[in-house]
Amino acid sequence: RIEAFNYLFEHVVDDNITYINKYLHHENYKISDTALLGAAQETRDNPELKVTLGLEEIIDKKLKEAVDSGDSERIVNTKIICAKAIGISTLKIKYDYLGTLLRDENINVKRAAVFGCGRTLEADFVPYLINMLSNNDLSPQIKEALGFYGSSIITTIDEYIERDDIDISIKRHLPAVLENLHDQRAVDKLFEYTDSVDLTIRKEALRSLNHIRKKYPHLKFNRKGIERKILNEAKLYIDTLAVLYSQISADSEVINDTPIIDGEREARKNLIELLEKQLDSSLERIFRLLGLKYPPDDMLEMFKGIQSNQPDLRINSIEYLDNLLGPNLKKVIIPIAEAASLSLLSEEKIEELNLKSHSEFECFEMILKGTDLKLIQATLHLIMHTKDVKYLKLIDEFSEHPNDKIRSIARVVKSELTEN
Repeated sequence: RIEAFNYLFEHVVDDNITYINKYLHHENYKISDTALLGAAQETRDNPELKVTLGLEEIIDKKLKEAVDSGDSERIVNTKIICAKAIGISTLKIKYDYLGTLLRDENINVKRAAVFGCGRTLEADFVPYLINMLSNNDLSPQIKEALGFYGSSIITTIDEYIERDDIDISIKRHLPAVLENLHDQRAVDKLFEYTDSVDLTIRKEALRSLNHIRKKYPHLKFNRKGIERKILNEAKLYIDTLAVLYSQISADSEVINDTPIIDGEREARKNLIELLEKQLDSSLERIFRLLGLKYPPDDMLEMFKGIQSNQPDLRINSIEYLDNLLGPNLKKVIIPIAEAASLSLLSEEKIEELNLKSHSEFECFEMILKGTDLKLIQATLHLIMHTKDVKYLKLIDEFSEHPNDKIRSIARVVKSELTEN
């Protein structure tokens, strides 16, 4: 129906304004809603027609009539239509109301308001939209809305990713915004993020690059250095596995589900769980990187196959990789794939992976030198429960850490150890 109204607008002459107004003010609000969206589209770049049709007055009237009707469904639908119309038409005088709809209690109204904000291309809406990305009910619509801004938003996204005061629950969605731009500059920026010290950003950037490579093959991918990145990620996997193995060995009762009897054992169990998650995440990053060198869908299937509970799938995935990978990658990736497919590492596999045995102090030092804030936080908790003053020199610098949580925990731990 909107296409029919667009046809009318394309052929509009002075005498037809009355004819169009008949639909904009039609007694059936569903017909007038459709006419309003058509009018919004046609007046976007035509301020004179916007005034002639009285778009602002029509929106105000529709909202009032909806409220007066007392029909909750009609009120919601009218808000949705008006949010879209304001954005599509770039009706600046109603931008404040669009902002109000972002805080509406109805999720569908919020989604329409997000769409409307994106269609305005108004820079002032960008911070609001980015800061709402942590809301998983809205994040798909927000990514789409930010995509309307095109390549002009790349610099802003980059600034937010670099900022220390932006929570990871927001940052993790930003690579997907670049993915939606279908732009070479966005691809180049995502490649930069594959070296990010933030492992979550690194993983999300790789996911987006895999999606782009599949959906937009015309975009260029700089394959130089991909093998180096894969080998670096493999080293991180081995290092994490070594720390995990050392922690499990330090308190084997945790892994055997023996009841937790003190704070230290509980803290260690928490650290082990986080290390296991990081290991899974590292494995995914390895296969996402392989997806930039080999078909991404195939690599994702291999990743899932290795983690499968079905032995045949695990074996087939490893055999496929063995036939596909070049000698340099095969030497590193196959042992990792075999280790990842096992529920428990054998002594033979530990020797093959050349896992180094680390002392407790070395384990903590390795983690605290990293960038994973959750792991750092868990390690500080464990150090506190050990009550061992030898760790004081490891945590000194964290008392002034830029992250509020880490800084606060480090000061508490330092105080506890000093008292002991």
